[in-house]
Amino acid sequence: MRTVLVTGGSGFIGRESLGPLEELGFTVHTVSRGPFPPSKNHHQADLFNSDERQALLSSISPDVILHLAWDATPKLYWSSHLNLQWFRTTLSLAEEFKGDRFILAGTAAEYDWSTGLCTERGTALRPWTLYGATKASLGEILSARFPHLSVATARLFSVYGPYEPTARLVPSVTVKLLRGEAAPCPSGVQSRDFLYVKDMGSALAKLTASAVTGPVNIASGEALTLRNLLSAIGSELHREELLNFGALPDAQADTPTLIASVTRLREEVGWKPSYSLQDSIKETVEFYRQLEELPPEGASN
Repeated sequence: MRTVLVTGGSGFIGRESLGPLEELGFTVHTVSRGPFPPSKNHHQADLFNSDERQALLSSISPDVILHLAWDATPKLYWSSHLNLQWFRTTLSLAEEFKGDRFILAGTAAEYDWSTGLCTERGTALRPWTLYGATKASLGEILSARFPHLSVATARLFSVYGPYEPTARLVPSVTVKLLRGEAAPCPSGVQSRDFLYVKDMGSALAKLTASAVTGPVNIASGEALTLRNLLSAIGSELHREELLNFGALPDAQADTPTLIASVTRLREEVGWKPSYSLQDSIKETVEFYRQLEELPPEGASN
């Protein structure tokens, strides 16, 4: 049985990869700076600290690393200085790793967005943010610097679902609608490639278990406008009239269409989504509904 270390395993995407990895036969270890639901295989360590990082690797001796940990602070991560710190830390992590397979979480922001359709080996890399630039550079450096490693870069496209930080658009709109409040939204006319987070976790697990190397898009391969996604939430809650499209500006760098080619994911990795839009929205809404119904901290029963 092979052992995998999932960095960022307590995060929005990482937590959804753990069950699928176990189902594929891995012994799964997670690491984060803070606590996570009690588990004998969860470790608290600061990966920026070389002593803690090396002690962690020594204690686990993982065969595989699924490296998801990175700064993802809403609205700040595109240009955060932490991108450079994670860049350096990732190189050190790979240097100290004694296993044979390394999966890096990449991003759609590595690509030239003017093409609309992004293919791993046909679309130029032209990142316009520090976040995209560090991820794009790492993918190439890891493969060149560590030829003994089986390296794959999972280029993640748009994702939504439970545990998404509430400062982001989908959960913030969901919570407002649950409260019966008007929800300001951008125009929503842009087409994006959205994938439910549970499907994304499953795809990452399948890629980790495979022998596929190089960049692999993790996405649905289908176009969906943001307006249609948010309208599906409004429809589920019967509150579509509270969606105020155009009340927020569209992001400055928004491109009309950004869709992933998923040929490698489907044919080489052997994975396809399990959730329909309706089912994924239903689960997402129910998750935030339960959060809204929780009593305030310190409240008595």
